Amino acid sequence: MVSKNDQRALLKSVAWVGSSRVDLSAFPAKARADMGYQIHLVQTGREADDWKPLKHLGKGVSGVYEIRLSFGGGIFRTAYCNEVW
Repeated sequence: MVSKNDQRALLKSVAWVGSSRVDLSAFPAKARADMGYQIHLVQTGREADDWKPLKHLGKGVSGVYEIRLSFGGGIFRTAYCNEVW
């Protein structure tokens, strides 16, 4: 069994770029909580429930993914990169 301290140590860190954190805070509360959980899944090495690779960012760009949520008739999206060189 893994202790809570060990679980925290295994989490990948989140680096917010530009206005991304402010943008996420503008989501409705339920969508914000759901997206937070999806990001947590990625931090622990699991896959988000609904995601896709973003392939059209430019030549040579890879490793960028989009998490998608459908909530209240709207679509909420968050892009992330799980490795930075």
